[in-house]
Amino acid sequence: MRKTAFSLLVVATLAGCSTAPGEKAEKAEPDFPEFVTSASPAAQKAYRLAYEHSDVLEKMPCFCGCGDTHGHRSNLNCFIKEKQANGKVVWDQMGISCGICIEIAENAVKMKKEGKSMKEIRQIIDEEYGGSGTSTPTPKPQ
Repeated sequence: MRKTAFSLLVVATLAGCSTAPGEKAEKAEPDFPEFVTSASPAAQKAYRLAYEHSDVLEKMPCFCGCGDTHGHRSNLNCFIKEKQANGKVVWDQMGISCGICIEIAENAVKMKKEGKSMKEIRQIIDEEYGGSGTSTPTPKPQ
């Protein structure tokens, strides 16, 4: 009897530690297409950063000319075309081979993790890459 009561207590305790219905234990892994999984490690990292920090990259311009050539509106679009209402991600291939796209993504996220504000990050990105090429039409953060 004691053994059964103890077992029930352990099960009840462990059940209390589990994730509640509707909650996610961790952020879902992105379903990267083959062109990402076979890309260089730097490109793969940039795609992961875009997925995990889209709120940062959507406020950063890209200066590789992709605004004119591909209709991109921010650095995020170099990696993600759109996130659909059902959660599906439509990936863009631009970031696979563009060093400017990759550098901007890496630097912007790094600065955010260091505690810089979005305005500070944007100013630094504009200063560092502004001479590289035409900017995407990305509104400045408020």
